[in-house]
Amino acid sequence: MSFVPHQNRHELHGITVVVTTPARLFVGRLDTADACAVTLKDAGYHDDSDTRQEYLARTAKYGVKRLSAVIEIPTDSVQGIERLHQAQE
Repeated sequence: MSFVPHQNRHELHGITVVVTTPARLFVGRLDTADACAVTLKDAGYHDDSDTRQEYLARTAKYGVKRLSAVIEIPTDSVQGIERLHQAQE
């Protein structure tokens, strides 16, 4: 039997994603997503809904501006999770 890292993880584990909530947009590497929370590592966030697309374009071009090593977002406030490059479309 061989060792398989990251078994039983979310399909986007380790991928830079955008997590949308009513109040804030989060961007970071997805660590876990379960019934309690979505956990991002090396994450940033953006509060202004009028400039979200500009924020996403800048983040895709230059990388995530890390504002926190780990952010846990309650699952009940998550409206969506998608890859960073898909969120720009």
